[in-house]
Amino acid sequence: MNLLSKREIASVQLFTVEISESELDTYRELFYFALNKLDAQEFERLFGDTPDEMEGMLDDIENIMEEAGLLPEEEQETSGLAVEAKV
Repeated sequence: MNLLSKREIASVQLFTVEISESELDTYRELFYFALNKLDAQEFERLFGDTPDEMEGMLDDIENIMEEAGLLPEEEQETSGLAVEAKV
């Protein structure tokens, strides 16, 4: 992964990065694992985000992968389905 640029908007830092297909897929799998294995309280303690917030990030990753043609066809059909954290 390479940092191409960064900028700040309203005290939020935004990064433009170059990322490999395998890195992106690894992040996707890690998000799925966390969302499916952790209860909501443990999830927030470890990540500082709610499961809903991470689901939004997972959707973004899957959208990027779909646009790039990296999701298998059967996964494109299920992409965007909610993943529920254990309660």
